[in-house]
Amino acid sequence: MQPMQTALNRHRTFYVLWSAIIIVLILIRYISDSTLTITLMAAKLLDGLIVSVLIGLFVTGFSGWLAKPDEDQDVLAVDDGKLRHELELAREKSHMWHFKGGTGTYTRARTIPDMAKIARRTGPREIRIEILDPFDDRVCEAYSSYRRGLGADSKASDVPSAWTKTRVKRELFATIIAAYLYQLTEPQISIFIGLSGSVSAFRYDCSSESVVITTADSNSKSLLAKSGTPHYHAFLSEVELSWKQCQILNLNKIEHVFDPNNYTSITSIKDDILDNKKCEEILCLFFPNNQVNLDEEDLKFIQRSVLHPKDYYSV
Repeated sequence: MQPMQTALNRHRTFYVLWSAIIIVLILIRYISDSTLTITLMAAKLLDGLIVSVLIGLFVTGFSGWLAKPDEDQDVLAVDDGKLRHELELAREKSHMWHFKGGTGTYTRARTIPDMAKIARRTGPREIRIEILDPFDDRVCEAYSSYRRGLGADSKASDVPSAWTKTRVKRELFATIIAAYLYQLTEPQISIFIGLSGSVSAFRYDCSSESVVITTADSNSKSLLAKSGTPHYHAFLSEVELSWKQCQILNLNKIEHVFDPNNYTSITSIKDDILDNKKCEEILCLFFPNNQVNLDEEDLKFIQRSVLHPKDYYSV
């Protein structure tokens, strides 16, 4: 709220200065009148000046009150710099995180790693990640079409045309595997994944501090609702309702394909350990009734995205 405080300081200085000027003018008028050292014309001019200044101050103050930004405004539009600060603050302070969005690329690259580091210092964290169902061709195609349609307006640093249905599925599988490995190697975090059958242009990052709503469209500003405001609770309810309609993957109940005692963090899992075959094996644990039909290129992309994630949004 630094800009708000700066504006308030400017207003305070303005009113103090002009109040002092009015007091000086009134004193001059009173003293001059009592000592009979002022002409009638000068007195009228001085009276008119005092009245004009008072009216000007009233109009300025009233206009400023009408235009004053509300410090407690329910939903704020924020730029990327403010967004980055709010997300970092929320990750540091919040013991729960609930993401609802598309493929979870930013969540995989920034949110989970940061929350894992913070949990090591300050205690347990719970993370819920709602992403699209990789086996639902309809939603994967709809999302890929949306991302391609953004073209030059995309906030992401990658090429919009690269967003095919295959790319969407790969990103989704990578997020699932990454979450599994963080759950395996970070005992202080509990991760749950929900698979959604509907597509939205909005992405929600919910914490006990705030709700941040973003899109992949560079023409749209991000929205921020702080904890305690009406819209904060409304957005949380929306995300919670959506979560209840998801297929939930409980990572704690999946058997281990690695011995967790051998790996202290996901960074200790190297490329030759998480090879293509291991990626496929992990996915088969989650989807035993679905045929995980991925070729070598799919698995190579997934493995690279898990162990070397890219932050396409840089926020």
